[in-house]
Amino acid sequence: DAIAGISYVHRPELAPTKELLDAYRRHGTSWEAYEQQFLELMAERGIGRTLSRDEFDGACVLCSEDTAERCHRRLVAEHLQSYWGDVAIKHL
Repeated sequence: DAIAGISYVHRPELAPTKELLDAYRRHGTSWEAYEQQFLELMAERGIGRTLSRDEFDGACVLCSEDTAERCHRRLVAEHLQSYWGDVAIKHL
């Protein structure tokens, strides 16, 4: 709430596992393999079923990557869009 009055909610189910992220960042796993494994992880976690659409209305998914091209936030947004349908995605 300290910055612009925006609250922050930590949702670990929207993040890759440490092992998955380390495999990509430190051990040379390709982006394509990382992406596929993370998509499978989100499906396994059932995030489209367990998260509330209302909770994401006007939400912003944060990540440390500077662009959406190779970023888990894009994968999360696109996964939820494919599950829920009419989700607008805007990369800031």
